[in-house]
Amino acid sequence: MSFRSFYLICFLIGFFLVLFQEFVFFVHVLIKIFGLSLVMFSLYNLAKGIEDHTKNESFVEYDEEE
Repeated sequence: MSFRSFYLICFLIGFFLVLFQEFVFFVHVLIKIFGLSLVMFSLYNLAKGIEDHTKNESFVEYDEEE
């Protein structure tokens, strides 16, 4: 199991914990906090895995005429 799939599973578990707590009659705050923590942890680590683009100051390419 790669780290990316682990973070995706953490994201799904956290998302469903928060979603489940929204529709329950008696809300457990600790479960909601734990679910939000899982979502934030997984999103942070998934975003770290996205590679940076090259640093180009402008998106417009200029052709110099001689």
